[in-house]
Amino acid sequence: MKKILSVGLPEVSVKDGLWRLSAPVRIESDQKESILAEHQREIWFALEEQYAEEFVFPDCCDCFLFGLLYFAMKFDYDIHLKGNVSRLVVYNVNEHVVPIIAAFHAGLHTIRVSADNMKDYPQGKYVGTGFSGGIDSFYTIVDNLRHPIYPEDKLTHLFCFNVGTHDLARSFDELEHARKKFRMRFESFVPAAREIGLPFIPIDSNVHSFLPDNVSAAISTSNASAIHFLRKGIRLYLLSSDGRNYLEQFKYLKHIPWEDQVDLAHMEPLLDQWLGDRSLQVFPYGPNVTRLKKTEALLDYKPAQHCLNVCNSVDVMEKNCSICLKCRRTMLDMELMGKLDDFRQVFDVDLYRRKFKSRDFAELLYPPPEEENLYLHRARRYALEHNIDIKGQCTAMDRFCAYMHQTWFYRLLKRLRLLDAAKLLLGRH
Repeated sequence: MKKILSVGLPEVSVKDGLWRLSAPVRIESDQKESILAEHQREIWFALEEQYAEEFVFPDCCDCFLFGLLYFAMKFDYDIHLKGNVSRLVVYNVNEHVVPIIAAFHAGLHTIRVSADNMKDYPQGKYVGTGFSGGIDSFYTIVDNLRHPIYPEDKLTHLFCFNVGTHDLARSFDELEHARKKFRMRFESFVPAAREIGLPFIPIDSNVHSFLPDNVSAAISTSNASAIHFLRKGIRLYLLSSDGRNYLEQFKYLKHIPWEDQVDLAHMEPLLDQWLGDRSLQVFPYGPNVTRLKKTEALLDYKPAQHCLNVCNSVDVMEKNCSICLKCRRTMLDMELMGKLDDFRQVFDVDLYRRKFKSRDFAELLYPPPEEENLYLHRARRYALEHNIDIKGQCTAMDRFCAYMHQTWFYRLLKRLRLLDAAKLLLGRH
């Protein structure tokens, strides 16, 4: 008999002002139970008690289904839920979501989902989106509030999800670290939400206890789990796309071997329509817009200037480190646009100009192949189109090193593990 990931009946508890929906999780095989890690024996979601009545169906297990879907596909477990699940969600997951994900990600299995009770849930009345303080989420907010497709589709609520982007949780200690980071980031975004003028609600969970090492591989289903937790209140959820438009998505995927395709964000424009049902629509927002264009749209937006957070460092809490590649990529774009100084509140601009600007501008002169760094090529095209003097803003040494990065000699040094010695010799450690 195939192993089954069994999800028990949902339970409600309230503690310290937090309303919590949880369910026990276990693995069943040949009438015997396999033991999950201690931190994986329960799946839960929580929000402030004042919002529970308005946003959550306490009998609905859709959120648990999406929260466990990637984990089940990775280890080849069918999923059985003993609580109520949306009838159309089960159909969509079995007939569309699982086949799409399995076709895209070579390392995942095709599984089946079943439930003891299936029903149809009524539609909510609100329109929501996630607010992570990043370029993509800020763009969704700005563009929707300025140009809603229909007046009734204008955003009413912002949410902050703790479902993996704040760190993984392979133990209770790691779960607590991720929660601390999540709370600190949420608090740092509150002033921007006030400026935007929309309610901002944090949603906590332990979904990331069931995620692999690569968060991006499961982020679509993880976000869907939190969205379905809110399905009593939400009828339309705008899911911010990543920074590639359609053309760039397909060009990028052509250069990735099938067995290495794991980031589900590439499939979201196709996948999103199947993550909801008749009562809850998940709508991809901005997949036709490049990250550069999104950044351009935010340059004069005060909440972004005060609270933009693009950092990819797992060690940094609520602020941008101004060192990681995502921080540098964003600062490079803003420097090219002449607006970096307006973002001093969120970036260490002086550090960037002193330590990284010359190197980044040199890479614009000698970029790697486009499939290796799409964002750098986009910035290069912007600089050329706007007649920006790239060469005059980087040193001869940085130009030399950027040129060498694209030669066979650099690859040889890398293969022989002599790069660190070469960097030390050139004073670039």
